[in-house]
Amino acid sequence: MERGLILMVAAFMVFVGQGMCQIEPEVEITREGCGVTKLCLETPDDCDPASCGSCLFTSLVTTPVEAADGLNISFELRGRSTDYIAVGLTLDIFKGKSTVFICINAVNAVAPFNTDVQDRDNLNAEFETSFSEMSDIEGKITDNVIRCRFNVSNFIPPGEDRSSRNESYFVFLGTGVYNGDINPIEIVLNGGLLNISDPTSNVAPTAAPTTMSSTTSGASSVLRPHALLLLLSVLTLSIKQRA
Repeated sequence: MERGLILMVAAFMVFVGQGMCQIEPEVEITREGCGVTKLCLETPDDCDPASCGSCLFTSLVTTPVEAADGLNISFELRGRSTDYIAVGLTLDIFKGKSTVFICINAVNAVAPFNTDVQDRDNLNAEFETSFSEMSDIEGKITDNVIRCRFNVSNFIPPGEDRSSRNESYFVFLGTGVYNGDINPIEIVLNGGLLNISDPTSNVAPTAAPTTMSSTTSGASSVLRPHALLLLLSVLTLSIKQRA
């Protein structure tokens, strides 16, 4: 009886735990297409944004803007925070400015989900108003897990030469405090300099396999002396036995 009660309680706790982590289908974010159709960054490595864990994840898909110098970028951003999560792009992580796209868990606001764009001074980490804009925004917050999608049209970060299109940027992920004001971001992951138009930009290359012929040839050359010694030993033993 006692064992049955324990099993019932355990089953109930699992059921409740699952109910507290619902994935909203309209803003479901997954790893599908990573390294193939979209560039992905995450921390911890290879974490699953579709799970309930503390996976900080972003994906980018770009298309060039005809008759313009920028890029159209579609973002996905997912992370756990009671304040905000963000993804940033910059030409130089150590100087100049970044553009930071922010999804906010505004728990005490009338609208609990919010977004913003800020330019960040990479030297003093202070935010200032950005000219970039987010559009087609979708967002959902469940148990402090923030999931959001948005587009950015004709993206040109501050300080970029507008005479030519640049597709290589430092990409970073971070979190920060929101108390009615957006406080400076704490960078959690610096993904390095990436070609954001190439989904494989941060995928490690696979080493070419060793050809079978060279392996077999090498093995044969090693085995030949041993085989000769073995043959001589057998012959010697046979001669001794006959004698």
